Amino acid sequence: MFRTNLAGYFKNDNMIEMDEEFGDTYGTICEREIEILHGLAQKILEFETLLTKASDICGELDSILALAQAAKIYKLNRPLVTDQNIINIIGGRHLLQELTVSSFVPNDTFLRGGDGQRHDDEGCHCPEGDPSSNLPSNVPEQNNNASMLIMTGPNYSGKSVYLKQVALIVYMAHIGSFVPAESAAIGLTDKILSRISAKETVTKVQSAFMVDLQQAAFALSMVTRQSLIIIDEFGKGTDSSDGAGLACGIFEYLLSLGDDRPKVLAATHFYELCELGYLEPRPQLAFGHMEVHLDPEANEAEDQLAYLYK
Repeated sequence: MFRTNLAGYFKNDNMIEMDEEFGDTYGTICEREIEILHGLAQKILEFETLLTKASDICGELDSILALAQAAKIYKLNRPLVTDQNIINIIGGRHLLQELTVSSFVPNDTFLRGGDGQRHDDEGCHCPEGDPSSNLPSNVPEQNNNASMLIMTGPNYSGKSVYLKQVALIVYMAHIGSFVPAESAAIGLTDKILSRISAKETVTKVQSAFMVDLQQAAFALSMVTRQSLIIIDEFGKGTDSSDGAGLACGIFEYLLSLGDDRPKVLAATHFYELCELGYLEPRPQLAFGHMEVHLDPEANEAEDQLAYLYK
């Protein structure tokens, strides 16, 4: 019949007789399988619209059940979504971070964005009992109208986690989920913009600082009064004077938007912004720092500093 470099293949009379009676059984089986599957596919496609709709419903139900189960397991609470341009969080937590540590320290947040240009028939329509109508006792009076909170603190003191937890709580509230907080009143937010971190990599032609600048420029070009911006140590990738100047310029620009100013959370190591008065105090600007406990009498150096994450 045919041969290769190593062997030749023959058919005897018995094989020829079986070929004439049965033919190529394997090929017949494959053809029959294709025929059956094609017929099944054609039958299923008659119900394509119904099956797609059922799949969408099952997917939505699965998502809702997952959110409900997470709310029960991780002690999440129902947020109040309001058209007031505020973020009022009591006892907020970072849902992922708290799963990696033995104990998590919750923190509060209060920010009020710009009111925008209102008309007589517009404005806030807050439900009765909205917790944002009466400020909680833990919000200092001077921070009642703060749209920007700038934080300092040593490395590993919890600044980045705090920034991210606020963004996550705002996001979860907008997808209909309960949130990791004792209570939360979240104003309608159109965008969550971030300048968090840029990794050095040889796969990109830009430096990490250039990536930082691009992220900041994108955020500034897209921001509205209903946006939330989180900025983590912007400007540290260049000369300290230039970085401090750029950071200060961004903060001043966002504050200068007046009634159109967004809600901003920022963390920085540029202490000169406060010490040298680069940012003038005003009602829209609040300063904070992450607490640490110093014990100079401790025998071991690593025991002298304790992070309180508050």
